[in-house]
Amino acid sequence: MNWSNWLYLATGLGIGWALHRWVTSRPQATESDTSADVSSPEDEADRASLVRQLEHLQLQYQMAVQMCQFRAGFLSRVSHELRAPINGLIGSHQLILEGLCDNPEEEREFLGKANTSALKIIEILDRILDVARTQEGRTPMTLKVVPLGEILTKVGELTAIQAANRNIGLKIGESDPNWYVRADRHWLTQVLVNAIDMAITPVTPGDIRVSVEEVPARDDRPQAPHGDLKIAIDTYLPLEYWSEPIDFLHREQTADCSLMEDPELSAGMNLWLDITLLELMSGKLEILPLPASAAPDSGDASLTPGATRLQCLIPRAIPTAGTDS
Repeated sequence: MNWSNWLYLATGLGIGWALHRWVTSRPQATESDTSADVSSPEDEADRASLVRQLEHLQLQYQMAVQMCQFRAGFLSRVSHELRAPINGLIGSHQLILEGLCDNPEEEREFLGKANTSALKIIEILDRILDVARTQEGRTPMTLKVVPLGEILTKVGELTAIQAANRNIGLKIGESDPNWYVRADRHWLTQVLVNAIDMAITPVTPGDIRVSVEEVPARDDRPQAPHGDLKIAIDTYLPLEYWSEPIDFLHREQTADCSLMEDPELSAGMNLWLDITLLELMSGKLEILPLPASAAPDSGDASLTPGATRLQCLIPRAIPTAGTDS
């Protein structure tokens, strides 16, 4: 054998030995990696954490989409609210200018209606501007730790007469004296009064109940480290009462003058204002079907499926020695 044959032999042996080492070590490495993956509790915990985070992100995305859709109709809602009093104002003036009134007394009557419509326009604009200024920070909220019981007592005083005039029972449950919230006292009272006022209508069946309960801290509510206090306003009004189309400009206008004479904002506009104010206090407003277990005692089980609940979540606060309530 010459030197080239010895070289070929050495090269072949080297390649064979390398292949043997690679083939024999490959299954062992795979098995060790697989056993490490299966037996590692840290990896399982990481996977579970990622799944929970993904679920929270999906929930937050859905809530953000719903909120954007609700806010998308802001201009349409304002236009809808202003259209009725403006039509009343123009109609009253046209009757006078075209000489269709029989006597001066009738002219004064239409002038009075026009004045009422103008005042309603000012009232609507004032309420919207108040909320807008608060949202922009021009008139910032005064967030303090306040006892929820005091706010509910004030809300009951402001709404009791209206409920009694409509022969509607208003039952506000007692609040634990140790329950405090961090909120603006004035605006939180206004939000709850608005919610109850919306539920008090001429066609409201049964009673209206207001209850409070604790909600533990949740991962999707980082703004409430001590949990929330849930204020539930239960009523027999159907869910359709709170539902309005986003674009009011496409709705057919009728000659009904009831809207012109109604001094109150619509349910949709009130909801928009309340949702905006609660968000500024790190709160949340939801409209949910009333659970059968929470239905008021009315003696008519057929009303329960159509009942609804206005649910307000307010971050709970822990009072301190220097708390200014």
